[in-house]
Amino acid sequence: MSQDPKKNDLAQLTVGKEQAGRRLDSAVSALSPDAGLRGRKRLWEQYDVLVDGTPKPKGYRVRAGETIALRPKKDAESTGQRSFATPQIRILNQNNEYAALDKPAGLPTQSLAGRPGPSVEVFLNSSEPQAVLLNRLDTPTSGIVLAAMTSQAEKGYHELQEQGRVRKVYVTLVRGRMEASLTLDRSIDMAKRATVRVLDTMASPLRHTRAEPLAYIAPWRATLVRAEILRGARHQIRAHLAHAGFPILGDERYGQDEKGAYLYLHHMQLVMPGFSALSLPLWPLPKT
Repeated sequence: MSQDPKKNDLAQLTVGKEQAGRRLDSAVSALSPDAGLRGRKRLWEQYDVLVDGTPKPKGYRVRAGETIALRPKKDAESTGQRSFATPQIRILNQNNEYAALDKPAGLPTQSLAGRPGPSVEVFLNSSEPQAVLLNRLDTPTSGIVLAAMTSQAEKGYHELQEQGRVRKVYVTLVRGRMEASLTLDRSIDMAKRATVRVLDTMASPLRHTRAEPLAYIAPWRATLVRAEILRGARHQIRAHLAHAGFPILGDERYGQDEKGAYLYLHHMQLVMPGFSALSLPLWPLPKT
């Protein structure tokens, strides 16, 4: 294990069981034991702090077996580190515990390993380095991304989720005419799959998708749908709706013959005790 990042292009260590659960800014101290608190804070200015190859914020909780590495930052122009400001990320609501950000379609939520560039995570790390992302949206999905400003707020959010007290409301355009509300309650198989699979078994009520038709739009042969979840699995809404016969417009992964440059899925509202956020979709008109 390299102990002096100044002498190495990539100083790294593997997280042991005794370190599991610690904040990244604490666990990284083993790479620079003499730096002190102020020195460890400066690590994020001088280095990309990577966990299994992906940049992570200071508040990330490490897991046993993960590899922490320090990679010296290259020139900002060559790495694209300053390009996070160009996407239109808006702060919808913020207090001392949480911040709700408005993610545009096409922008990754998290930094992608080996692919420097803009993301919600890069934006958040530059403005609130201690903040931790609490939910993730697929790159083509737009809408609300929530962050915790403190470790206590992060813990509180997960407790509220387990109690079913965090409501996430999406709006989407689906192919076909949905005439009645649906409760989509099948389990999602995410194991080793880029494309998830809907199973025949019943999911926990926290993992249900409740879909309500709002309007049928004849020229687009589509229904505007309100979809609500309490806890989301990867691609849950996309897979559930497609399995029910209502693929989302532009969803090439789950919609048969659905081809388009835009996925009509937007995280519109988040409501939980003491905090809420609202974001209206800014969609281009679908092709008729």
